[in-house]
Order: sequence, then structure tokens, then C-alpha cells
Amino acid sequence: MVTMPFTFRDACIKFVLVCFALMPMLALAQTKKNALHKANHKPLKPVNIDQYIYMVPTLVTSFGRVGQSLPDPFVPAKALQQLIPGNCAHFPNKEYDEADKMDLDIWINNSMPRKTFLDGWGQVGAVFPYKDGNVSEPKDTLVFTDDSGFKNIYFAISTHDGCCTNCMFCGHEVCVTLGLAWYRLERGRWVLKSFNPALGCYGQFQHMPDLHLVKLGKNNYGCYLHYLYGGSGGLYFGDIIVFALVNNQFRLVLKKRKEEREDIVSFAEDESLENSRNPGEKFAPLSVRIKGSFEKFHEPPKPANAPDQANSNVKMDTCRFNILHTYKFNGRKYVKAGSKVNIK
Repeated sequence: MVTMPFTFRDACIKFVLVCFALMPMLALAQTKKNALHKANHKPLKPVNIDQYIYMVPTLVTSFGRVGQSLPDPFVPAKALQQLIPGNCAHFPNKEYDEADKMDLDIWINNSMPRKTFLDGWGQVGAVFPYKDGNVSEPKDTLVFTDDSGFKNIYFAISTHDGCCTNCMFCGHEVCVTLGLAWYRLERGRWVLKSFNPALGCYGQFQHMPDLHLVKLGKNNYGCYLHYLYGGSGGLYFGDIIVFALVNNQFRLVLKKRKEEREDIVSFAEDESLENSRNPGEKFAPLSVRIKGSFEKFHEPPKPANAPDQANSNVKMDTCRFNILHTYKFNGRKYVKAGSKVNIK
């Protein structure tokens, strides 16, 4: 028998035949790999304990990085997963409305340095990140176009402690941690420019107040919280908290805290933040205007043997007030520059 020499052409043909034979096996292996990858990244199933829903927190070692991007249109739930890659879940809020949904991110990190934040009462409101677990959810998405024509988003995240997704740690002293991210639309994608997961603890009943947009100066936009807090039946105090980008980092630049009440009845009917109409500088002056009424009762003392009945000699002083606080930026934050009071 004559043996033909094994040429390079024969080797190529044999290689192609072997590849064709292995293709079904490779495809099956890739399918199993994809299924395994999907299973490993599927949110963990909730655990029901005493009618409450708990989620096992995922260890988060890092937060969203500058330069990461998301496709347009912007989806808050996807942004939350990018910024805090924890155990993401989508829950129906059956307690209120079948159609109402909650996007939650359950995570834990006990290695990063913790920050302590005070609440509106001057007490420790939060130690972030929370030791026993964190529950983060999207809050507000502020879309705006800056003076250069770029489309931007300030995205707010609220984070509270615990892993119970359908219960709330109640109380007028229970605040929630605010996180802020800045995205800019570039070439059809939302690019992350800055992110701070914890700027402070605000609000009541573990609920974050609404975030508002404000133009601070020439091509400079910030955001602020404006809310009232107090105990059952009052008294209520007003807070205005302003955040801005300083060197591309979110900073608290103005904190107008509660107005003190003493033995008087003082009601602030309207409290508002006012910016400069024609800002020529990056951080133009800001003003906080407070309008309301003031009432003080005068009741003369009763004689020792007087009957227990209503005193018809009670008098009341009433007036209206308009207070304007002005703030100027000193390079780091806004400081009070003056006040005007108008009483009628």
C-alpha cells in the first residue's frame, strides 16, 4: 500500500472538519455559561418574615465611577444599579396601590469610613453607611439645559437603614441620607460626571423631601431641599438646604436652619429661595424670604377668688412680617451678608 504524504492542505481540511464537529458542543457550553451568568446576577428572592419583606444585602465595595455612561433615555432604576451595584429589586407597593412600584437597592459595606450626620434637631440622624444594611431608592431626576446648550441631570438617591422593604422606621426625628449624581448627555449617552452617595440626613419619617433646581450664577446650576419638620401638632420649623458643584464635586453651600420660637405664636406662611435675576458671576448672591404672621396674647392676672370662666379682657397683638436674608459666596459656601425686616 502506498502512503500519500500528509500535506498542509490536508491539515487545514482536517482542522475545519474538527471545528464543524465541535460547534454544537461549544454552543451548548456557551448557552450553559450564559444561563449561569444570568442566574448569578439575578436579584435574590425576598424572604417573608411576619408579613414583612426582607432582602439579603449584597456587599458593595465601590460606587459609580466618573466616566461610566448610560444609554438615552435616562432610566432612574438603571442609574441606581450603576451608582450602587447592590441587590436590586422591583417591588409592587400593594399597601397603597397595585400599580405603584418601588425600585430598591439593598447593599452593605462595613469597610469604608463612616460619616455621621445630624438631623434637623441637632441629634445624630445617620451613620453612613448603615452597619446592618442599606436600602437605597431613586428619588428625584432634575433635567435641565445649561447655558452652553448641554443637557444635564441631577439624580437624587435616598438611603435608609435596614433591609425591610415594605416597612418604614417611623418618627418625626427619623431622617434619610441624600446622595446626588450629575450626568451629562454626550454623543447620545448619559455620562457620569460626579457622584456623592451621602451628603447629609434630611426629612422626616424616613422620607426625603422633594429636590428643586436653582440657577446659582452664570452657567452654574445647583439644587436645594425645602421642607418643614416638627412634632405632632407643631411647632414646625423650616429648612432650606442648597447644594452646588464646587470643582465638580457636590458640596453643601447654604444651610438655612430652623427659626427659633419662644413664648409667641409665629407662623411662617411662605418661605422661599430667591436667586439673582441677572447673575454676572458663577456664584451670585442668594436670598431667603420669609413671610408670615405674628400673634401675641395678653391676659391680665385673675383675682384669687375669681370664678373659673373665660376672661373677656384677653387682648391680642397681630402683625404681618416679611424677612429677607441675603447670602454671599465666600469661595467655599454662602454666608449671611445681611437681613431686612418689614412689619405691618
